[in-house]
Amino acid sequence: MRRMELGTAGHAAIDRRTAEALASELLADVAIPQPWDRDELARRLTTRFGKPIRILPLSEKVELQELLVAGISGTIIASASSITIYFDDSGSEIHQQNIIFHELGHYLLGDVTEDQIMCRTDFGEVRETNAELFARTMVLEVRRHDTLQRAPHTDDHPGVQRLGGALADAD
Repeated sequence: MRRMELGTAGHAAIDRRTAEALASELLADVAIPQPWDRDELARRLTTRFGKPIRILPLSEKVELQELLVAGISGTIIASASSITIYFDDSGSEIHQQNIIFHELGHYLLGDVTEDQIMCRTDFGEVRETNAELFARTMVLEVRRHDTLQRAPHTDDHPGVQRLGGALADAD
């Protein structure tokens, strides 16, 4: 699987079909563990990308209050030798999955380069919307039904509930 090269100067918005194609390509290479297991996903991604990928709860490094004040729910740190994804582990499992896939989306979409840190705080930029669309596509695969076209689930984070309708394609 190759990473997309969108460049840092101007990010183009991707559509749902592009997100689905990218997700399908990843899923062809890396099966999502069923039942969900983030440590197993990290092992599979490590094998696929040939460098250690760690997926760690933010609570191991940062106090919850600090996260709430900063508005950070996820972070990806990439280097030549490893990738580390931190996620807010205070919410539901589906919210945690969404954050992990969102950060992975940044990597696959070429948003993050070596020796760079990205922190997820809002969805105002095109690259945030693109990563979120990729994440929701991956979550749909894990959940096996289309919440982009249906009402969000009650265990979804309120922000994800709002995005469910916002990201739906008009048919």
